[in-house]
Amino acid sequence: MHMNKQSGFTLMETIVYIGLFGIIMAMGMLSVHQLLGGSAQVNKKSTVQDEQNFVLRKIIGALGSIDPTETYTPSSGTSATLSFTRYDGMQVAVRLSGTRVEMSENGGTTYEPITTDNVSVSNLMFTYVAPSGAGPAGIAASVTVDGLEASTTRYIRK
Repeated sequence: MHMNKQSGFTLMETIVYIGLFGIIMAMGMLSVHQLLGGSAQVNKKSTVQDEQNFVLRKIIGALGSIDPTETYTPSSGTSATLSFTRYDGMQVAVRLSGTRVEMSENGGTTYEPITTDNVSVSNLMFTYVAPSGAGPAGIAASVTVDGLEASTTRYIRK
């Protein structure tokens, strides 16, 4: 008696393999989805930090040319607007307008945005830092971009 052996898969084996393949594919798709979602969150946070850094660098750069013999705001307490005169006589102002930070370098005639539409600025505050001993006075600036706050302080040269 000779047995006829056939090679191939039975219907049941095929169904099991298709089921296992489907489970593996679903797990792979879920992993890809989570990776893409995490990447988007990292990109958003990076954008927010870049915007904060840019605004604070612009403010620090502008304050580097402040003429301490001229009046400036805030000269005490806090203010939502920063205004001062540079050594060259040009008046500079920084303010929050809606959800964007704007800067004027022509006495407030025109303002240019220094933040993009990619983020929303909810707070911009300037605080006068009184001189301590023989140390100079300063201006502390804080900005809140998409709920994350950042701040810096620049001391005014005499």
